[in-house]
Amino acid sequence: MIDFLVVDFGTTKLRVSATCDSRKPYVEFDGETEIPNAVYFGSQLIFGKAALLQGGRDPKFLFTHLKELLGKKFDDPDVKYIQS
Repeated sequence: MIDFLVVDFGTTKLRVSATCDSRKPYVEFDGETEIPNAVYFGSQLIFGKAALLQGGRDPKFLFTHLKELLGKKFDDPDVKYIQS
């Protein structure tokens, strides 16, 4: 059972760590502990490198400034700027 889950949002990369029975392993995504800080919200939800690839084809639904978006509403001017 997971005791804590921590997400470290860096500027360009993110890491996830989960404590389980006092051990603190990083969660791996495709064999890596760091992934690009990117999410694609199109017909499907995609994270990391795959999001960057899909976003290259359809950039309207790609978000790469997630740290700047935390806690903001969709109608916030910063969110609107990143969406454009």
